[in-house]
Amino acid sequence: MKMKTTEILHGFWAGTHTASPEVRRSWQQISKTIEASVPEEQRKVLLQMMAEHCYIVEHSGFTAGFKTATELWRELE
Repeated sequence: MKMKTTEILHGFWAGTHTASPEVRRSWQQISKTIEASVPEEQRKVLLQMMAEHCYIVEHSGFTAGFKTATELWRELE
């Protein structure tokens, strides 16, 4: 039963994850800074690279936490 709940929560997070207001404000600040200091032809590429990197970091952190939670639940069973 515990694993089923964890799987449902993981599916929900993966399917509906949205950025918090703080994250959106941070991206807006980053975008403004890049717009002011990076040539136009490089902006889109740089922002895309940063977005992909942030997703990878966030996903790997979630995956590590999910793995740890799974191991703890197995110990409790």
